[in-house]
Amino acid sequence: MEDLICDRFRQRVSFTDLFFSSTSSGVVQVLLTCLSKAAPKHFRKLSKAVLKNLLKNEDEAATEEELGELLQSEAAVRLVEAILINSGDSPKLFKEICQKLFDGRLLVWARHPTGNFAVQRLLDSCADKEKVIFLYQYICETTMTLFPVQFEGWYAEELDENVEDLLSAGSPGVVVSVARACRRLSAKQSHFLVALMRALHCYEPAEQQTKVAPLLLR
Repeated sequence: MEDLICDRFRQRVSFTDLFFSSTSSGVVQVLLTCLSKAAPKHFRKLSKAVLKNLLKNEDEAATEEELGELLQSEAAVRLVEAILINSGDSPKLFKEICQKLFDGRLLVWARHPTGNFAVQRLLDSCADKEKVIFLYQYICETTMTLFPVQFEGWYAEELDENVEDLLSAGSPGVVVSVARACRRLSAKQSHFLVALMRALHCYEPAEQQTKVAPLLLR
């Protein structure tokens, strides 16, 4: 049955009409979730077919035009989320979707009213400490790629600016997901706390740091 369903979907000339309808996108999301549990191989195949049809050139990252069209559609963004949420056992697929959709555009997604939810799923789904460190660094340096050859270090000033910017842009969920990822994988926890206090303007002088909890509870 899984073979039949997946073949029917993958044989379609285009998935475009499915992506931008909340109803049909919802059906594909449920199918992806079911396949990830019952037939991981077919989940990967269907996910790759989705990515192939999202992009005009399947071998390259999304263009600015393609990214703009994608972010304008909540149904399409939810589909990307469904792949991310269920890709935990498929590291190659996870890396592929990061490189094609998020590489060089992570902050664009993070600041977007709908796209920021996909960044939250990206961070929540990442089970590799090293990749979380790379994602963390990418949020602080917009010129970095998601998968650099070598980790180049961490620059607090850049991160401070972006954390405050994300909060101001109405994307606190991204900041929360960064915090969860740092805690879950024991990565950059102290750095993130400093960045958060700077963003809330309670890092200096030192006696102001006790205000961080009340500020977060507002």
